[in-house]
Amino acid sequence: MSQPQDLLRVVALLVRHEESIAKLYATFAAKCSGHEKFWGDLAEDEMEHANSLRAVHALIENGRVAMEERKFNLKALQTSLDYLKVLLANAEKGISHARAVAMALQVENSMRENAFFEASDGDGEELKSVLTKLGKSDSAHTQRLRKAMGERKADRA
Repeated sequence: MSQPQDLLRVVALLVRHEESIAKLYATFAAKCSGHEKFWGDLAEDEMEHANSLRAVHALIENGRVAMEERKFNLKALQTSLDYLKVLLANAEKGISHARAVAMALQVENSMRENAFFEASDGDGEELKSVLTKLGKSDSAHTQRLRKAMGERKADRA
């Protein structure tokens, strides 16, 4: 089990990560005419994720939840945050919906590969519940993005 300060740092990075994804998706909403609701809904979900993680942060601060740090690759998380900055800068210049979908799929797949929201045996029940909810939401995002990509391919056929 990690020290509370270490856990707080991990969760704070996860909050920043979710906020960065929300900002990216909000930028896609602003840049992808005709797809504002699609991207706006995803951005809103990501902000809800950030808020859920803020609640976890508060639980850790109050000593009410245990969390294992071992599953978190902090380097991967920081690398992902840095990459999100690059994606955001590129998106702000303008982006097609198809390119935005491809970028978002890459982001969502990376989160799953890095198991950011995978619960461990040593995690408290409240935390497991939050992480499971976030993991399911990310899976739903991936499905929506794959569907959107399939629709784009069908339009071109």
